[in-house]
Amino acid sequence: MSEARLAIVGGGVTQNRAPFDDPGVVIWSTASVGLGLKRCEVIFELHDGVFKAEDLNKFGGKVFMRERHDDIPCSAAFPIDELVETFGKRFNGTVAMMLGFAHMCGFTNIELYGVDFSSDDEYSRRNMFYWLMGYLSALGDKITICPGGYMQDTCVTYMYELDDMEYMRDMRNKLKEQMKDDSKMLQMLHNREQYSKGVFDTLDLIERRN
Repeated sequence: MSEARLAIVGGGVTQNRAPFDDPGVVIWSTASVGLGLKRCEVIFELHDGVFKAEDLNKFGGKVFMRERHDDIPCSAAFPIDELVETFGKRFNGTVAMMLGFAHMCGFTNIELYGVDFSSDDEYSRRNMFYWLMGYLSALGDKITICPGGYMQDTCVTYMYELDDMEYMRDMRNKLKEQMKDDSKMLQMLHNREQYSKGVFDTLDLIERRN
């Protein structure tokens, strides 16, 4: 059992709230997100062939993949068989695999940032993820979803909390906070887009010279 806090960071709206500056928190992410984060110790790239070996080797931390690659010394095979044997066939996405693996690694204090499953192709993955959260919580793990995203681990108690006006004011305030995070995310994506365009322009220039 690990006493350390673990933050699993996705690409959703609360990503920027992750505790990157707290050295006491271990950061995990997917390769598509983790390679661009301020800090990340472990990334998971289970879609072999999406990223070049040189990019993954520059990461500096451990990279879990479907199998170990000799040209990626930092890579390690993800133990999917052990995960399925422990929890059953309940892993329909990388983040769910990361959550189950975190428990197997001994983490009991797990925080989720930017984990939304909000796109059309990801939304259907929520059911299994919520099931896994409930199962691990029953085993004693503390799993916290950062407020402000599209997933929630608490709700207003039906018919017992907030009258209609209070409920609308509460929802309005939450939407305002969410819009602030969305604006930050949009700016970050815009900056990333400009950076990528600059890289392409440089590559085009090099190719023309050669």
